[in-house]
Amino acid sequence: MCLKRRAGSLVGTRASRNLSTQRLIPGFLVTVLICVVCAPAATGQGEVTIVNTTRGGSTYWVPGDGVQLNITGAAPDSEVTLSYTQNNLSGGPLYEGSTDSDGNFEYKGNTTDENIGTWTQQWYVGGTPVPPILTFSVTPGCPSPLYTSSSPRLYWDETVWHYASYTYTISDLSTGYTNWDGLVTTFANGPLSDAWIEVIDDSGISGRGATQVWDYANGGPGGGPAACYDHPAEYCSGLCADAAKVYYAVTLLNPDNISGQNDLNFVVSHEAGHVFGLDDFDTYVDCANPTVMSVNDELYCQIYVPQYCDLNALGGFYSGWTIWNQSTCSLYYDTSTNCN
Repeated sequence: MCLKRRAGSLVGTRASRNLSTQRLIPGFLVTVLICVVCAPAATGQGEVTIVNTTRGGSTYWVPGDGVQLNITGAAPDSEVTLSYTQNNLSGGPLYEGSTDSDGNFEYKGNTTDENIGTWTQQWYVGGTPVPPILTFSVTPGCPSPLYTSSSPRLYWDETVWHYASYTYTISDLSTGYTNWDGLVTTFANGPLSDAWIEVIDDSGISGRGATQVWDYANGGPGGGPAACYDHPAEYCSGLCADAAKVYYAVTLLNPDNISGQNDLNFVVSHEAGHVFGLDDFDTYVDCANPTVMSVNDELYCQIYVPQYCDLNALGGFYSGWTIWNQSTCSLYYDTSTNCN
């Protein structure tokens, strides 16, 4: 038998025409903020509102979500026009239709593909501005992908980490791990003999943190395949110690370059993301859709723990992946036969 060695080693318009040829984009997320910047409405001005018809009261859109814009209480049977800016470039006025005999106008549609940027919209009825001015941004949505499909994955329902140095307390480090809990695995602190992740201080590294992950084919810090590589689990049918699974990981922290608890939370969370198989992301900054895998998002968006986009990426990377229950399974492998 082999026991795995776990240590040491909007613009709107009627549906029949394209408003300013810009549309809410499938594949992109729209964050909408409605700001009243006009003077109190006079009789006949009416009001403009916008809602997400897919997600109820949500103030953001994701690809394919429905959009509904309404003007109510404006002048009846009057021309509706729109002026807008996109990324500070002005457009309009554009003819969008007319109000009905009650002074109402409605647009319905779905997110489309030409609206990335920051927008303002001023709607008019009969040449009179309708408050409020709409202000919203269209962003690319979550970075994709955040992982390399060939990276090894964690496969146990609990992943033990062990801190082998003295600068920090277990409590100092725990937030960086526990905020990942629940989707794939639960992190627990434990002794080195039970650990899949060994955390060590190293003031010699150039950055704040670094992580090395090994699969069973590469066997950990000692090099070569793990002793259990390519062998089936003795008590769990279908479980094989193969190259698709994380065998061991070492995370290095440089206390000299880490400033305060928030910074530590970010570094540990970021490095834990690497253990899961997520990659660094530094292509652009989008504070509407930040990721803990971006050091720039930490700086400009002030995020320190895993975000929606990180958990969403994990959901994609681990889709269809089997997570094994340690209470019903075993770490023992049958070295007398191969499983691949």
